[in-house]
Amino acid sequence: MLGSVWLIAYLSDLRYLLAVVLLVVVGLSIVGCLPTEQPPLRIGVSPWPGHAFVYLAQELGYLQQEGCNIRLLSFTSLADAQRAYFRNQLHGVYATNIELLQASAFPGRQPHAIHVTDLSHGGDVILANDTIRSIADLRGLSVGCEPGSVSMFVLAHALAEHGMTLDDINLVLCDQHEQRRQFVEGSLAAVVTYPPVSHTLRDEDGANRLFCTRDMPGLVVNLLFVEAREVQGRAEELAALIRAFNRAVAYAEQHPDEAARIMAPHLRMTPENVRHFLKHEMRLVTLAEQRAYLEEEQLKDALLRSVATLKRSGQFTQDLDVSSCLRPYPAQLAVAVNKARQSCQLASVPSAATSTRTVPADSPLTPSLP
Repeated sequence: MLGSVWLIAYLSDLRYLLAVVLLVVVGLSIVGCLPTEQPPLRIGVSPWPGHAFVYLAQELGYLQQEGCNIRLLSFTSLADAQRAYFRNQLHGVYATNIELLQASAFPGRQPHAIHVTDLSHGGDVILANDTIRSIADLRGLSVGCEPGSVSMFVLAHALAEHGMTLDDINLVLCDQHEQRRQFVEGSLAAVVTYPPVSHTLRDEDGANRLFCTRDMPGLVVNLLFVEAREVQGRAEELAALIRAFNRAVAYAEQHPDEAARIMAPHLRMTPENVRHFLKHEMRLVTLAEQRAYLEEEQLKDALLRSVATLKRSGQFTQDLDVSSCLRPYPAQLAVAVNKARQSCQLASVPSAATSTRTVPADSPLTPSLP
């Protein structure tokens, strides 16, 4: 009798234990199927007014409204941001077509351009002391240039136009924050630079402009590139970033003084210089123009011409399929969402016969794309 009671108790305990194990296994399976929150995309930004719209988007709350899971990391120079990307510390960088090419050639990195922000139209510049009047006068002199950046490309292009190469000058590699000190001390006869350093040298130190990107139109393209894995897996988040950026551009068009005031501290420039730069030293590329750059030939042509110049100057040796660097899908998605929002806003306008509910501009809409 006691044996039967013990057996019944044992079987009951065993069933209880099996039930607990089953619940644990099922629970773990369910947890494993739940979506896990992804860490923020780390995007590097260095001082360039055309890229500072992303800061404007952040401060106006557009990044949050669009649902951007983004962390912006500020760098004092483009070279510093590029180095962080090479060390796998960043998922993407606001940079130029030149850094895109260099990153494509770097082992273990696969960057894709997803958003063209603007064209440099005088913003990248070669400045010299007041005794030097032309690029030809730089022969044999010390010229400061940021290593591994668009500045090397601008310098090589300017020298080539005057029948010279990098071997004809004394090239001094130094980051942006070092250039002014060495120029003022007299150890550099000229520098290849961009804001805010270029404005300080010009306005406070009497530097003389020899050459700028207005002399090489369309060849310095500012853009955002992101690692391929993130472009493939997080396209909607990147599209949200592009939409927020585009909204910041629209805000600046309507409120230029306030936008310049917000952007100026991020650029270490005065609001007046920011407004001047945006109007005279760069040209914004609109959301509607993304197709021409990312899907058609405009960015591809700039990349091919850049490769040719860099190869002639010995700065680039790889054979590269530049089309592989372009991924238009996040921009396509951003455009599609904007169109859907506009359609909803038009549909929400009350007619004489009916009244429809207004859909706010910031309502999340995700249309399916083919």
